[in-house]
Amino acid sequence: MIKDSAVLASVQEQWAVISRFRTSGARQYQVGESFINEGFPEDFYNLPLVLAYSLLDQVLGELIDQGSVPKAKGRLLGAKMEASRAVLP
Repeated sequence: MIKDSAVLASVQEQWAVISRFRTSGARQYQVGESFINEGFPEDFYNLPLVLAYSLLDQVLGELIDQGSVPKAKGRLLGAKMEASRAVLP
């Protein structure tokens, strides 16, 4: 639905990063007789959620700018989501 190829490529790249964060939370491997556990710090637990909300805000803003979604009554994500209800599944 996004017509600008540069914006679409940016959205796809950002979504790939979010997906990677979501699926690569912890790794465990063995070196010699020691087990190594790697993972994101506990403070990063909600980072994929925050990034996904930000990306949704960006995508809806782009769709509003290109005229695919009616103009929202406000600048916040909730207003953009409400405006997109009739157009997006």
